[in-house]
Amino acid sequence: MGFKLLGAVFVIFSTGCIGFQCAQKLQDRVKDLYMIKKILAMLMGEIQYANSTFEEAFASIAARVEEPWKGFMSGMSERLGELSGQPFAQIWKEQVDKQLKRTALASTDRQELCALGEHLGYLDAAMQLGTIKLYLEQLEIKLAQLNEENGKKKKLYQYLGVMGGILITIVML
Repeated sequence: MGFKLLGAVFVIFSTGCIGFQCAQKLQDRVKDLYMIKKILAMLMGEIQYANSTFEEAFASIAARVEEPWKGFMSGMSERLGELSGQPFAQIWKEQVDKQLKRTALASTDRQELCALGEHLGYLDAAMQLGTIKLYLEQLEIKLAQLNEENGKKKKLYQYLGVMGGILITIVML
């Protein structure tokens, strides 16, 4: 009887942890999207006020952010400094794919970020700023929707994790 009880506790605990982990992933995605927003605001400042090139702007931002964003920004700066002749959009996409795998961003978030890179790099400063502002507005709408949905989903995942464990325990006993 003691082993059954111990097993039941382990099942409920482990499924509860899975539910809480899923809820944490939702929260981490929102955190990462806010970080993108912060980075793009810094990029706008570097372009608009410091009149920096992309290489300089990315290097400056890399010094002010943490991993994996630091790797993304410094990777962009290094690749642009190589003057390899590759289009900016291709370098941007490679760095997003390489450096931002470890984030909680959804694949759609990374695709939208790659699409932003397609519109940067070949326009004048005013057009680049406009493109970044448009992306930031779309990001703000997405964040508002996610914040609204996440409160409900987080509790749902947590309850499902614990209740799923209880159900499995009842079926096993």
